[in-house]
Amino acid sequence: MESDYLQPDFYHFNEDSIILVNFINANLPILSRYQIIEVGAGCGVISCELLKDKSFGSLTLVEIQISFLSVLKENLKNNNINNYSICNDSFTNDDLTEIEVDLIYFNPPYFFTNEGRSSADDQKELCRRIDRSDFLKWFSHCATYLKKGGALFFCHRLNSWKASDFGFIEIKKDTQKGASFYYWENQ
Repeated sequence: MESDYLQPDFYHFNEDSIILVNFINANLPILSRYQIIEVGAGCGVISCELLKDKSFGSLTLVEIQISFLSVLKENLKNNNINNYSICNDSFTNDDLTEIEVDLIYFNPPYFFTNEGRSSADDQKELCRRIDRSDFLKWFSHCATYLKKGGALFFCHRLNSWKASDFGFIEIKKDTQKGASFYYWENQ
């Protein structure tokens, strides 16, 4: 699977991305006409695996690192995904987008700033680490951008998150293979 995708030398996706795709498919199998955002798209493996051979409305890929953009575009092309736009920015930017979407998903950095072992490579470090306040801001943006009935899916190494940590009332969680997979629907 990993060899199916172009990836930059400094970082490679992990199995959690594929498990997240399976988790989304198990809980939200129909995507036609959906307006979708993938946050922290990296090389695009989640969107490619989720959307290849499926119809959908539109896809916005948010990726802060310019180093990912050429492989992201190539992977989308190789999987015949054409109806997309790329936002080279952070999902913490308050002016990111004005659109309302049906689906948001992400496999975020698993470590918070000043936790765990750091990498000497700045690009890899940005993939692995996020400031806790920025991570929590992603969820306020999700609540803002998701239409009524829209869905959010994400995974994280911590399995202790509760819906209230993100400002939600209820959240579905499935823990497997060293990570937890979460699903929230905007009521």
